[in-house]
Amino acid sequence: MIIKTTLEKNGFLGTFYEGSTYADKAVIYVGGTGENRSTVEERASKLCRREGFSVLALGYYLWEGLSKNNFAIPVDYCERAVGWLKNDCPVKINKIAMTGISLGGALRCSAPRSLAT
Repeated sequence: MIIKTTLEKNGFLGTFYEGSTYADKAVIYVGGTGENRSTVEERASKLCRREGFSVLALGYYLWEGLSKNNFAIPVDYCERAVGWLKNDCPVKINKIAMTGISLGGALRCSAPRSLAT
């Protein structure tokens, strides 16, 4: 199952991929500077889905519709993504981790520790 979320409906941009082995365990993956939507989705799919985890490729920075100023994207943007996984995702998610590379890693470090479960 693949689900695309929108800013208008969900409060964040992302693409969710249901895992094959550990569908109840989700990884929020945030790309870095220079990675557009297709790059992040492809990388998230290859790295995390290969191991059987559900993945939410979280839109950030260069995704169409988001600010080109990375400091203008608030941390509660991440909270909305976690809330969606916990409460609105059609796949029951029991554990959530978050990772990112480059600028996405910086966003992960600035996100509250309470985001991951």
